[in-house]
Amino acid sequence: MNTPERFDLQETSVPRSGVSRIFFGDDGFRAGWSLLLFLLLFAALIIGVHSVPIPLRLQSEPAAPGSAEITARETILSNGWQLAALFLITLLMSLIERRSFVRYGLARARMLSDLGAGLFWGAAMLSVLVGTLTLKRSLRFGGVVLRGSSALVYAGE
Repeated sequence: MNTPERFDLQETSVPRSGVSRIFFGDDGFRAGWSLLLFLLLFAALIIGVHSVPIPLRLQSEPAAPGSAEITARETILSNGWQLAALFLITLLMSLIERRSFVRYGLARARMLSDLGAGLFWGAAMLSVLVGTLTLKRSLRFGGVVLRGSSALVYAGE
């Protein structure tokens, strides 16, 4: 009785030059170079967005000079730009590295558990921050300054 031969399905690696081995491993870009490229692309995109004139960025009017007031609208728009930049750069990196977009931690199977963990750790770190600022007396909780409709108007700015 003839039995089929077993073959080890190991890939034969092509010898690479010294410089190529610095940038590429068996699975494509080495992790450090991928991270560096991601950070450079992200920084370039953020700098590019911030070089666009303010009316085109949909920013609200800045507060008076010397004022440290930040509105909710400014915060949402700023974080929205950063989220869009992260999404775009992640998509670009998946094309550069020829990998699936979900390999960057966006698989549906773990989405809810990752969201829950992120919410927990985000709340925990914010609690530590608020606690530290309160202990250093850099943050004080006082009486309510705004009431009723004026609080809603301020929250919508």
